Amino acid sequence: MSKNKMRDFKAEDIYKLNLANEPQISPDGEIAAFVVQKWDKEKDRSITNIKMIDLDTGKLRTVTTGCYDRYPRFSPEGNKLAFISERSGNSAIWIIDLKGAVSFETAEAMAENIKNITSADYGIGITGIAGPTGGTKEKPVGLVYIGIAGKEKTRVYEYKLKGKRKQIKYLSSEFALKDLKYMLYKEGYHEKK
Repeated sequence: MSKNKMRDFKAEDIYKLNLANEPQISPDGEIAAFVVQKWDKEKDRSITNIKMIDLDTGKLRTVTTGCYDRYPRFSPEGNKLAFISERSGNSAIWIIDLKGAVSFETAEAMAENIKNITSADYGIGITGIAGPTGGTKEKPVGLVYIGIAGKEKTRVYEYKLKGKRKQIKYLSSEFALKDLKYMLYKEGYHEKK
């Protein structure tokens, strides 16, 4: 028998609860997305974040944090997840690529989109984990992807940087400029001496 004594539920116990709800299965049946709800005592409201679990391995992945996110839904292909969020101040539909914000594909899309939106000749997209928190075993602090969209093609570079947050952000911008300079050179723009 357990030596733990049962006790009455107290009002402050609500702050310790994490409730899982709104489960959605991916079209291929391999992943489930769901909402985890907990009470934020300081904000005096519930916070809901979206998590996913690999149904074969049981590996859990946090998709969103610190917001009021709910109603996750997979795209028909299963490569994107739509959800309602109040992170911008109003309820809005957000769509994320399931590769995650820190990925080759995201840096590529960022560079191409900024080039197209601004009608520029070149575009730069930087995404990464500058720290000090947010890193995982698969995506550690210091992992940075830099996309450079040029006139002919888009290149994406992966860097694994060391240092504190400020250093990683600085190095990321320096490498982005170096990568842009390299692309300019490859596309025929040379410095005049």
